[in-house]
Amino acid sequence: MNPPLRTIKSWVSRLGSFSTLQKTVLAEAVDRYFFKIQNYKGFKEAILAYKTERIFLDIGFGDGLSLIKLAQQFPDVLILGFEPHLSGVAHCLIKKQQLNINNIIIFQGDVLDYLDDDSMPKASRVHLYFSDPWPKIRHHKRRLVQINFLALLAQRLSPQAIIHFATDWEDYAQHMTYCFEQQESFTLIQLDDLPLRDRFYRPVTKYEQRGITLGHQISEFYARLKDF
Repeated sequence: MNPPLRTIKSWVSRLGSFSTLQKTVLAEAVDRYFFKIQNYKGFKEAILAYKTERIFLDIGFGDGLSLIKLAQQFPDVLILGFEPHLSGVAHCLIKKQQLNINNIIIFQGDVLDYLDDDSMPKASRVHLYFSDPWPKIRHHKRRLVQINFLALLAQRLSPQAIIHFATDWEDYAQHMTYCFEQQESFTLIQLDDLPLRDRFYRPVTKYEQRGITLGHQISEFYARLKDF
């Protein structure tokens, strides 16, 4: 199965330079627990072979700090990381190797490929931290969080699933608030509403620190899938 062609993307892939270590770890991990967008079939087979009923999604994980911490806190859960930029993937794989973490599978591509595939197992948690706010009005259609995206998530999540979004962009936070107000599948909650075992305190990411330095306010959104 090849991923569908999308006319509107919420991300733009960027190439950078790579160290010898990064090149080595990418080469060793590819088609094992790291899959490029061209090998969605392999990504799917790796997930199904893991044989677990608990799956978390970390969308656009950047350098992988939150992904690594999530995998450490929930060692019995399969963590699926989605990140289009190879430099971030390489950084995450190096930390994975150093810490001997074995419950991560990475896809260098679009999470919508996973969400559009109803043969994939449903996830019980979704993290989306500091996704591209696409600040120009003409680019707002590229923002990942939309009403339709929340509706798709609702179809692909298990009962009582938790989602956690964060942004440092005020206009994007207002947009997220609007999207939650216009949908009927999720109930906004607070971190304190979650049992202690389910609480996750994310590390400060590079993008978050950049926003803090610029004086941006950090907005957090916790929500739970409703029972119908």
